[in-house]
Amino acid sequence: MDARLAWTTLAALALGLAPGAIGQGAPRRLVARVYDSGFADAHDTYNGMGAASDGRIYYVLSSERHDVAAQMFVLDPAVGRPRHVADLDEATGQKGRHAIAQGKSHVAFVESAGHLYFATHVGFYSIVDGMETMGIPPAGFSPYPGGHLLSYDLAMGRTEDLAVAPQHEGVLAMNMDGRRGRIYALTWPGGYFFRHDLAARETKTLGRFFEDGENGKGAAYRTICRSLAVDPEDGSVYFTRGEGTILRYRYDRDAVETVRGDDLRKDYFGQYDPASAGHMAYNWRQTVYRAADRLFYGVHGNSGYLFSFDPRAERVEVLDRITSEPSRR
Repeated sequence: MDARLAWTTLAALALGLAPGAIGQGAPRRLVARVYDSGFADAHDTYNGMGAASDGRIYYVLSSERHDVAAQMFVLDPAVGRPRHVADLDEATGQKGRHAIAQGKSHVAFVESAGHLYFATHVGFYSIVDGMETMGIPPAGFSPYPGGHLLSYDLAMGRTEDLAVAPQHEGVLAMNMDGRRGRIYALTWPGGYFFRHDLAARETKTLGRFFEDGENGKGAAYRTICRSLAVDPEDGSVYFTRGEGTILRYRYDRDAVETVRGDDLRKDYFGQYDPASAGHMAYNWRQTVYRAADRLFYGVHGNSGYLFSFDPRAERVEVLDRITSEPSRR
């Protein structure tokens, strides 16, 4: 099965269609149903939505306000009505403290041992020199205190505050090694990589890997990677830099190193200056691990190219461009 057919089949299954229905004259039509969560200040959602093992859909609606936090909801398809789960300021213990709100969750939920793990991010920004920066607090408010790692107990319906990001930064990307009980995250705007060990209740910052990050000026600017790729076999965690470098966190050494065998600087993806804003440069945008072939599959953010990454052979293979038909012409 070629890459395009494989991904078309996966998409068909996700939509509840028979795989053979694609390309056999079936109507290309999806019918949307609207559910009102009742959150008047809702702005949008960044990754923060997922289906849990209890059959319910959990999601976070963001807020752009400095004094209103993002809100977490659950939708039970059998009931057909959203239910409020948590205010993220309350979940992080900062409700009523007059600090810039926990306005987003910018990460996908990860389920492990009956819990959903996720993180919070800032949603209130200021534009300085044409760049989006941490929001300047209005009178009577203190600066954003930093994103939190959170868990939600599916059986008990309770959230737990686990850890706070370094340097009062938001959590831009997060993933988890459920087998080893470790959460990994990247912060915004500085690009710090840190981990949290659930059993030891220990948080450690491994370093800063993106120059001055998305607050950088000139040559010190770097777009921060949006996806952490966890290898469940050996506990390694992979992420990229704008130059296309692939970095690997070694669980056995508790340290980060450069992958020497290959990188993401591919002509297929286009030509980018990693020190300029407005694009993802050579970073991957999203990744998933497929245990059946022990490979990561990822998408380059700007070009829409699908690729595979073999962590054992340290090899990247460009597979296909999976953008819309008009953009492929």
